[in-house]
Amino acid sequence: MSQYMGSRPGAPGRETADKLKERFQWLESFSDDELREISFCRPGEALSGDEIYFDISHPERGVIQGEEGTVSPEESCYVPRSSISRHLWEKLTNRF
Repeated sequence: MSQYMGSRPGAPGRETADKLKERFQWLESFSDDELREISFCRPGEALSGDEIYFDISHPERGVIQGEEGTVSPEESCYVPRSSISRHLWEKLTNRF
């Protein structure tokens, strides 16, 4: 499981900017502040049918529509659209 950190110490669903850049080199063009804003679903967390997601570990898959009864896969890094700013969402998803 990933180390989580955010604006509050121990905030769930957040990784340090350095860890994200280390894991996903395609995020190098993002500022540390932008990367600190990214919040992930925890592995096994239920997905909402009213939400869209982007898996930064597999960006080539594009935007994913949540479905009731499904969960975030163990090795995924799903970012819920509602958890980040519009600007950051567009920057993440427009490359793919």
